[in-house]
Amino acid sequence: METGRPVENPELDYSEKEKWVLPGPLGGHNWQAMSVDAEAGLVFIPVQQNSLIYGLSEEFKKTGLYKHNPGRWNLGIEMGRVVQHFVSNLGTWPLPQGFLRAFNPLTGEIAWDVEIPHYWNGGILGTAGGLVFQGDALGMFKAYDKDSGELLWEFNTYTSMLAPPITYQIDGVQYVSILTGSGGGDLFGGAPLPPVPDPATLTYNNYGRLLVFKLGGEAELEIPKARDRTIPVQVMADLSDPQIAYGEGQFHEYCAVCHGLAVRSGGTISDLRQMNEGTHQMFDQILLEGAYASKGMASFHDVLTPEDAVLIHEYIRARAHEDREVALGNQEQPRFTWMDSLED
Repeated sequence: METGRPVENPELDYSEKEKWVLPGPLGGHNWQAMSVDAEAGLVFIPVQQNSLIYGLSEEFKKTGLYKHNPGRWNLGIEMGRVVQHFVSNLGTWPLPQGFLRAFNPLTGEIAWDVEIPHYWNGGILGTAGGLVFQGDALGMFKAYDKDSGELLWEFNTYTSMLAPPITYQIDGVQYVSILTGSGGGDLFGGAPLPPVPDPATLTYNNYGRLLVFKLGGEAELEIPKARDRTIPVQVMADLSDPQIAYGEGQFHEYCAVCHGLAVRSGGTISDLRQMNEGTHQMFDQILLEGAYASKGMASFHDVLTPEDAVLIHEYIRARAHEDREVALGNQEQPRFTWMDSLED
């Protein structure tokens, strides 16, 4: 602390062997709003504990130089091998957790914690009436007692929430409203692995709605149909494992930040495993020519070659095939990575 430099923990040195780092790149608290109660001296924070496996890139190990890569998520680690590292270190994976935390910033003490099954939850609203409101990843909009964290009320919105609630008054009637829908930095994490539960956005859909509540309100939401997560039959090319591994590496360098690790979308972005044949036929146009630019999918022609696109596409098909076989009961576990084929 005398120098102002970070204090390094030698147990987390990933220069030789990959290590779990907690919190990961999304931080212990991301952009979801927190709330301050100056009278109580507390800050109510949507806390997340979600790690990422870190391992230095092979290029850095060889040269000692960090290279910025346009079009990628630049974390200074081997993004192309992140799933391989995840799978090989799964036994020591720190399970993700979420909390609604009442924190005293002057003393550093935690007044109370409420554990939430998923880590990527919504912003906070504290009221003068002693309530703390939050929407969570499982679709539940809840009110807690600000002094104890006791759950006082909840409402199922059937979609995940990131936005903070707001409150206002009209003609003497107080309202609390919230925008439902999810997204943000956790697109990269994609569909969670057990025992982390699926977010409501994945179970149902990413419904963007404005919900408004008042005391005595009687409106109800219709329970939506569960999302169809069927993966179609895949037309597989005759490629070697190292070729698929190359596509895996490129996918995680350029695509996974939105479409999810191992092509497992969390429900906010299109699940590429579910592409129909028409979309498969357009794959190169979408990836390299910007055919879906108006929908937010930019062209990657400046950083990916046609050969890259072919192998990324085939990796997506390979992953889709694996998960389809598991869903059909034809195999117990899917194959997540082909990177081990490059070890020799």
